[in-house]
Amino acid sequence: MFWQRKRETAGRMLADAQRLLAAGREAEAAGLYREAWARWGDLTAVYNLGTLYAQGRGVPQDFIQAACCYGKAEERGDLEAGKRKKKCLLDFAHQDLERRTTREIYEALDEFLRQTDPARATKQRLCDTVYDLAADRGVEAAETDRDGILNAYHRSLSAAKFRTYMGYLADWCAAGTADVAQNSEKAQFWRAKM
Repeated sequence: MFWQRKRETAGRMLADAQRLLAAGREAEAAGLYREAWARWGDLTAVYNLGTLYAQGRGVPQDFIQAACCYGKAEERGDLEAGKRKKKCLLDFAHQDLERRTTREIYEALDEFLRQTDPARATKQRLCDTVYDLAADRGVEAAETDRDGILNAYHRSLSAAKFRTYMGYLADWCAAGTADVAQNSEKAQFWRAKM
């Protein structure tokens, strides 16, 4: 009985939120999605709330909040939410990219990842991926910063750990992972750093 009532109530809230969106009342729709998630743990509600944050519809555009919402849906098995969470990282990194210093970019990404994905290994893979993407798109600061990060790793890690880490990066690029696209040229780049 409880679960049936939950589904019915959450369903009504989601339908009401959709009607509000269609009527241009996006802030009210966001409020309903927030309530459906808080009261009923509705997966569709938190996913849709993430979309509103990512698009800045009815709420201020906030890629961190969007990624947190998508992360909650991803934890419950929504694979598309996981992809959107990663896109939020790229969108967040791209904001004001040309006007930020490399230190500001790194600190912003570090904060983003600290809030949305505390697993250190994933954090490092995603940071490396973002710097690679920015460097590939011709952002000089990213290329310089990527080399700076390499130097920081080299200074802070033992020689054996540094080689191990560069090996991981090369392997991820050679084989491809959920976070890193397969790219033999990048694999060679990281292997050369060993």
